[in-house]
Amino acid sequence: MTPIAAPLDPLAQRLQTIQKLIASGKLPEAATKLNVAAKAVPGDARVFLMGMRLAEASGNAAGALDAARRAVNLAPEWPVAVTELAFLLALHPGDEEVLFYKDVASGKTPARQPAAMVRSLY
Repeated sequence: MTPIAAPLDPLAQRLQTIQKLIASGKLPEAATKLNVAAKAVPGDARVFLMGMRLAEASGNAAGALDAARRAVNLAPEWPVAVTELAFLLALHPGDEEVLFYKDVASGKTPARQPAAMVRSLY
């Protein structure tokens, strides 16, 4: 039996293109395409994770952290979003939020955010 890859959904294809642009340093073009994707699918956490990658590539640590938090807000039980946020937060060891998301990513804690950690995203 030959393995057959499932076709990517249209957003996944767009995000792969954006990821290639980021990797090749074409950040303005990547940003433009990401904005189009965000308008097409505003509630998809994958868009915010790609925004995190773009912000990291442009040296915008605060923007990367904000985008990762938005991804987790949209998909609190998606391990990819939680893990990416935990990795970013790990740059600030000892932070209570780091410890919380480390436990969420490892499955020790439910994905619901404690009230003290809920931040306004707008």
